[in-house]
Amino acid sequence: MTAIGMGLVFIAILALWGMMDVMVKITSGSSQSVEAEPASSSEITSTSENELHVRSTLNNYSRLAAVTAVAIALQLKKQAEVVKKESGQNVSAWQLVRRTNILNQAANLIKRKSRGSEL
Repeated sequence: MTAIGMGLVFIAILALWGMMDVMVKITSGSSQSVEAEPASSSEITSTSENELHVRSTLNNYSRLAAVTAVAIALQLKKQAEVVKKESGQNVSAWQLVRRTNILNQAANLIKRKSRGSEL
């Protein structure tokens, strides 16, 4: 029974692989068969200038994204060091979240209203 189940799983994987391969061949073949009309030299120059502008803009955005990611990583590292110093031991982020949730649940038990109160 196990062999049959495993065999069916592998057959399904191979079938999906084959279908994806066929879809890639179908979609890539249609985009290559389209022929572009020859463009004049002024259109080529304006297009290349537009491409340069787009590339420089994307390059600036990617630099900004990289700088932002580094700044966030450095800030997270500082916060982790503060947590380690305050607790006196190495505490992972998962432990910190779990302990915080437990404290919040305990605080909610103390703060909750009694059943019969209307306030």
